[in-house]
Amino acid sequence: MIPHWLVIAVTVLLVALAGSSGQLLEFLIGHRVFFNAENPQFTAFEELQDVYTRNYNLLMVLAPASGDIFTPRVIERSWMSPNGPSRSLTRCVPIP
Repeated sequence: MIPHWLVIAVTVLLVALAGSSGQLLEFLIGHRVFFNAENPQFTAFEELQDVYTRNYNLLMVLAPASGDIFTPRVIERSWMSPNGPSRSLTRCVPIP
């Protein structure tokens, strides 16, 4: 029979080892991790993005319960939004 103190000591040691090696883990997100540099479709896609641009857009749609959307109150509140146009938009285009 294995003594309980030995089981506890081995468990604590294994948990400490697993926890200390956690700093070596790396999580990669995005589609680029699935393709290598020799993939012809991937290189064509990279070249396309280098010529034109990478497209990261945000579309924010505001719709009041009634009335006109372009009232001073609605426009002011949209600019005060935490992720609103004041942070990222360089121009505002009305949508018909």
